[in-house]
Amino acid sequence: MTDSESANPGSATKVHYLRNKIFFRLLGAMPWRICGILLIVVMALGRLFDSAGQQRVSPFFLLCCGMSLVIRREQVETFKAALRVKYVQQMVAHLHARFPEECQRHGYNSQVLTDLVSHGITAAESYGIWQAHDRQLYLECLALLGSRFDTEIVWATRILSQSDVEGTAKMDAIHEHLVVTCVNEHSKAGRL
Repeated sequence: MTDSESANPGSATKVHYLRNKIFFRLLGAMPWRICGILLIVVMALGRLFDSAGQQRVSPFFLLCCGMSLVIRREQVETFKAALRVKYVQQMVAHLHARFPEECQRHGYNSQVLTDLVSHGITAAESYGIWQAHDRQLYLECLALLGSRFDTEIVWATRILSQSDVEGTAKMDAIHEHLVVTCVNEHSKAGRL
């Protein structure tokens, strides 16, 4: 305690009360989406630093106390890289579980599939495919049709190379083409 706090023991409590009151008033004035995003980022950063085994004060605690939290560009890049690694692992597990025969037919073991998913994410982004469900469909096409489906299959190349079409519309067209092709094959084989 400082000398002024020892002379007036209630002053520290008043300062904390006022700081929290101001913070929660500002928080209440923010749109609810920004509050939610801010809370998610703070909690995620807390988890990220916990996984590194560092002792630290909780970022949520700092935020609630009204202290500022500065997130540098390097920290954001580290956070993005960690999320990408986790997403790649999830997609590898998904593709192995959902398409085991196709993965085996194309010779995709875990390491090859990990490289394929990493390359596939970059390729999907180059085609303007940003949404998670669209990216997942793109990666599923890699597993089903082969690692070069985007350049070797004519109809897929035509759809993906349209620069004036958004990523979701491209993947909808690919999905529709796959469904129509599947229905046609089944009807020709007499299975429908």
